Amino acid sequence: MAEWASGYVTEVNYTLGYYRELSPLAMRFALLCAGYEAPPAENFSYCELGFGQGVSLNFHAAAHAGSEFFGADINPAHVAGAQAMADASGAALDLTDDGFADLLARPELPRFDYIGVHGVWSWISAENQANMVEFIRRTLKPGGALYLSFNCLPGWSGSMPLRHLLTEHAGRGASGNVINRLEGALDFTQKLIDTGIGYFGQAGVKDKFAAISKQNRNYLAHEYMNRDWRIMHFAEVAEALAGARLEFVASAALVDQLDGYRIAKPGLELLATVKDPVQYQTVRDYLINQQFRRDIFVRGQRRLSSAEQRRRMDACHFVALRPAAELRKMAEDGNRRGLPGELFDKLVDGLDGRIASWPELAAANPEASAGLMRQALMLLIHFGDIAVTMAPAARAAAAAPAGALNAWLAARAGEGNECPYLCSPVIGGAVTLSAFQQMMVRVLARGVAREPELMAQAAWADLSAVGQRVISAGKTCETEADNLATLNRIAKAFLEDDLPLLTLLGLLPENA
Repeated sequence: MAEWASGYVTEVNYTLGYYRELSPLAMRFALLCAGYEAPPAENFSYCELGFGQGVSLNFHAAAHAGSEFFGADINPAHVAGAQAMADASGAALDLTDDGFADLLARPELPRFDYIGVHGVWSWISAENQANMVEFIRRTLKPGGALYLSFNCLPGWSGSMPLRHLLTEHAGRGASGNVINRLEGALDFTQKLIDTGIGYFGQAGVKDKFAAISKQNRNYLAHEYMNRDWRIMHFAEVAEALAGARLEFVASAALVDQLDGYRIAKPGLELLATVKDPVQYQTVRDYLINQQFRRDIFVRGQRRLSSAEQRRRMDACHFVALRPAAELRKMAEDGNRRGLPGELFDKLVDGLDGRIASWPELAAANPEASAGLMRQALMLLIHFGDIAVTMAPAARAAAAAPAGALNAWLAARAGEGNECPYLCSPVIGGAVTLSAFQQMMVRVLARGVAREPELMAQAAWADLSAVGQRVISAGKTCETEADNLATLNRIAKAFLEDDLPLLTLLGLLPENA
């Protein structure tokens, strides 16, 4: 590893991931659900530390015109790639490859309303954790919010021996690049698993390793191959952040604000006897065997009155992220996310083809209490079925930069290693789209008529120009006729299933 990397893997880039909890809008809604005041919704300053390939940071910057965004990642390749995205959208984004110590050495530091850190905490040394906390102490404004996600105990306890074995085999005397060393370690560990001897005969070990083996190799390199890998209890992290005058207030994972959803009655009864907030979270982690936390800490917590919380909820709007037909099929299959059937069905109906406000959804469900409505919407957001939307003026301001970024991203669809998301100005974040869906967005955005045959011809012209072919059901379409026929089917399904929702989400204009 390069000395400047402080033991962090830089030989391969991190995955092209989007993490919705990093969104300023998501943070505000999570704080609102928990009953706390949030930082400003407009003209704010935001920092992401360790932004990886910069997908989340760029999407959020593009969706929040008028706000300032700053990002730091120690990998220069990440910074260069993220800067290319920022250049495409024109978003106000200041990027650096400074490490934490370098940031602290700057004579002046900006002040932030929001700071987001996804996963980095678990992969850096104690020294750099202290540097991160000091950076946060100096830069987070009073009333500001920190989002911090991290691997935690007790959930990781069963997998820690596997990680140790992988890194030992990949590190001691192994040759080749990090991916080759990782593959060698995985192969060797599989042979040990197959013996069923000792530790490898314990219940669950085989399944844990099988899950690890299926994951993206770049992700595994960054998750397991760093020199530092510090798995901590929540109380240890909370104590470290207390030095920056930060207090835990809420989970950014909305389901983790709903104890009754994940914890059986005997556990809830015991949990209710725990009054200290840090101990409460610790006990809760044990009850659900928590492996990864997504937490929001604030510098100066301010509780909302119940009346103010309700007024702000009334101002919230929501939109579906799945076609109504897909949600109804889920209900037919018995998957209503643990909600009463009638409530789930009415919420799906209320969000079919439109953006709806809290009062509109509540009016259609008069039998549901405000608490049940809030729980229902939180669960549907957690599972990716719906999303809270930006304010109307913010949506309009985000349309141009998000559209420019999407055009840049979609232009690369079909070439391999494309970003699997486009940016919605309606929700201020990412919508997952396959390469084929992005190709259809691309051809419609440049004025191709909404006819499957014409869309297929345009998509095939793009693919053949870069020497690519359609892969369908694991097989490459060799002839032009086969490629066109497959693309025709894809275009027809796109028009029927995807276009209405993507238009509602602002990824295509009404008349595209």
